[in-house]
Amino acid sequence: MRKSKMYLLWVAVPRYRMFENVLFLVADSLRQDFVATNQTNTPAIDKLRADGIEFTRARSPGPGTSVSMPAVLSGAFPFTHGYKRINPNRPMIAPTLSDGGYSTAGYHSNGWCDSSNGFSRGFDDFEYFTSNQPSGLINNQGRKLLRELTSGFPNFPRLTELRRTSFAEYASRFLIRTLAQTVPESRNDVTADASRLHSRALNWIDDTTAPWFIWHQYMDTHFPYMSPNSEMPASKQLYLNYRMTRNRIADVSISPQEQRSLLKLYREEIEYLDYELGELLDKLEARGELSNTLIVFTADHGEMLGEYGQFGHKSARLGTPLTHVPLIMWCKDFPSKKIHTPVSLVDIVPTIYNYLGISSPDGLDGQSLQTVIEKDAMPVTPAISEMGHDPMDFGGPPSKDTTVVSVETENGIIIGDWLHNNPPSQNLDEYELLCERRETLDVKDNTYSENDDMDNETKQRLQDLGYLE
Repeated sequence: MRKSKMYLLWVAVPRYRMFENVLFLVADSLRQDFVATNQTNTPAIDKLRADGIEFTRARSPGPGTSVSMPAVLSGAFPFTHGYKRINPNRPMIAPTLSDGGYSTAGYHSNGWCDSSNGFSRGFDDFEYFTSNQPSGLINNQGRKLLRELTSGFPNFPRLTELRRTSFAEYASRFLIRTLAQTVPESRNDVTADASRLHSRALNWIDDTTAPWFIWHQYMDTHFPYMSPNSEMPASKQLYLNYRMTRNRIADVSISPQEQRSLLKLYREEIEYLDYELGELLDKLEARGELSNTLIVFTADHGEMLGEYGQFGHKSARLGTPLTHVPLIMWCKDFPSKKIHTPVSLVDIVPTIYNYLGISSPDGLDGQSLQTVIEKDAMPVTPAISEMGHDPMDFGGPPSKDTTVVSVETENGIIIGDWLHNNPPSQNLDEYELLCERRETLDVKDNTYSENDDMDNETKQRLQDLGYLE
């Protein structure tokens, strides 16, 4: 199998390329402004920014993983092929590169990106990580109760009204403090840390002879915010995450002091991820792999951190906090430069194809950024974000009446919000573009399946992460 792939590779691409391998790194819920300013200590990311190409106005195609990641990994906007579950006919990067001679691997712990949603197609090695915490009846039940507390008891619908009361607030605070002191490793056990993904990837690289493509979906920067290196006691971290849940499910306000503490937790998560990223790059360099690798670092979407009184990304506000994300491309032969024109993340995959000499499949909206990088040309693809469902029913069915579409231009972000009866003005230059994207939404597409089709483990994990009630 390896020899066959290598033959396909050498007949399909030029003999000289800037890189052979591709490391595609996606940090879940990471805002661009927390990377591009001095709010966080991120030496590894800063080095990639300084030595590579930084797109300072990169735009996510959607406000949540289920909307954005099918688009990012295919190079087509969410409404083009549907989202949440990947249409079997959707052209994805893993099978395309696999057909071109590449070994492919994908590692993550995000419930939206599991095999049942079509994300494993084309990967030679694919792992949906679960947590690895101490076992035992007391530990397991204690951590389960902590997850229920911090995520708002989504698995107990009868507590819906109780969890909105003041009594629930006081009782939860007491339980969180008690359990955090008695349950070992009481920090977040909903997702796997970056270190586990990196360990698996490095072992796989050591056993791989063909050029490789790896996709990581990091959950360290996603709710709940509980960095392994946090300076806060576990009980305070858990309680602050619980307060975020109360804000989301009961519209309970968060005090300025609590907001500052939540921002600190978010920064700690970013700094932990940066540390692990630095470790990964050092180990790739020691293996002689770094100089032959393209690194793409981005995020699937951003996060509301107090804007409009909201926290998280269960929102229809497709403005800067949710859609403005980092995008860095680094390889040893790329120039060091910053590009300030708006670009879409759906351009990433076509750019990879272009530099590898692989033809883009049909059905893509994105265009290669090669001329933008090398000749300072203007991007062709509009920087669009779109969603077709009410965000308070994150996994629910789409409709044209619940559609929100926005586009970032040189002059700012233009939004068409049919969900809140605020369509774009017909006087706008972008009016036809926004309406065309809305009409592209196919409410009969079979990728929009009900949550009842999910297996219980995936559904519970998405509940723990705050997606499903």
